[in-house]
Amino acid sequence: MTETPILEVRDLVKHYPVKAASPFDRRRLVVRAVDGVSLTIGKGRTLGLVGESGCGKSTLGKTIVRLEKATSGSVVYEGEDFLKAGGGHLRALRRDLQIIFQDPYASLNPRMSVEQILEEPFDIHGTLSGEPRRKRVRELLEAVGLPASHATRYPHEFSGGQRQRIGIARAIALNPKLIVCDEPVSALDVSIQSQVLNLLKRLQREMGLSYLFIAHGLAAVKHISDDIGVMYLGKLVEKAPKSRLFAAPAHPYTQALISAIPIPDPTRRSQRIVLEGDVPSPIRPPSGCRFHTRCPKASSLGTLCSRVEPRTLTLAPGHEVACHLYDPAVAPAAAEPAHV
Repeated sequence: MTETPILEVRDLVKHYPVKAASPFDRRRLVVRAVDGVSLTIGKGRTLGLVGESGCGKSTLGKTIVRLEKATSGSVVYEGEDFLKAGGGHLRALRRDLQIIFQDPYASLNPRMSVEQILEEPFDIHGTLSGEPRRKRVRELLEAVGLPASHATRYPHEFSGGQRQRIGIARAIALNPKLIVCDEPVSALDVSIQSQVLNLLKRLQREMGLSYLFIAHGLAAVKHISDDIGVMYLGKLVEKAPKSRLFAAPAHPYTQALISAIPIPDPTRRSQRIVLEGDVPSPIRPPSGCRFHTRCPKASSLGTLCSRVEPRTLTLAPGHEVACHLYDPAVAPAAAEPAHV
């Protein structure tokens, strides 16, 4: 019997209204940041989410934890719709869903000491006080590899990597079950990134955490993820177990991303797939498949890609792709997923 996922996102949409450039333009324009994304995260597993800047990854993460209000769709957490919860029940659920922000410099209040920062979740949720709270703060610091004596210091006294460790300590303070990691290593030096990734993996083992890990770099996602989703212009175009995605990427966009990963071997050469043109505007996304304006394989299907939005197909257990190339109804001679 298949285990019930800890989180199931169904057709999640987040649109931002924008003002028209002219006062005479009566059109209702919206930025389609997230446009019908569905995904699942298993208990104790990590779903990595990758894509170019502006594809909607961070907006998706913030909408899931209700830092942004969803336009439509549902976020089912352990069997109930998190987006419909309210009052004290919502407060209780928020303990279980936490977030680690991208910028360790902006996410910590410079006027608060580390101790005050880590005590704030307990103040908000009315848990722990006195010596048990101080003991918990010391435990949190030690859990993320910082001395307990640092509790009296302020954020400006720490490096970027140390600040992100404080942000991680704050995220695990209430013993959550799922954490959205919103590009937690992108602002850090490469030498520090691996330390933070290893810390997240250790905490996952010790606490049984589930992660939605958002990142630009496929290397970081490959290191920490069990499954990987690829987003393009507000849509999830492919999702697969990590090993299968790298061995047999199906979507042309995924193939291009993987081809751009440097190979640390001067004797080997990879065939780089260069995407032409810029990412279209999320205010006026292309019709049909949103990737067709940059897809090197779209011409093989005539005008189909520009007219019809592809449906999501299952290529193998856990491997889904939204591409006409693999739809037997429109492309009977669909090619096998290419190895890059």
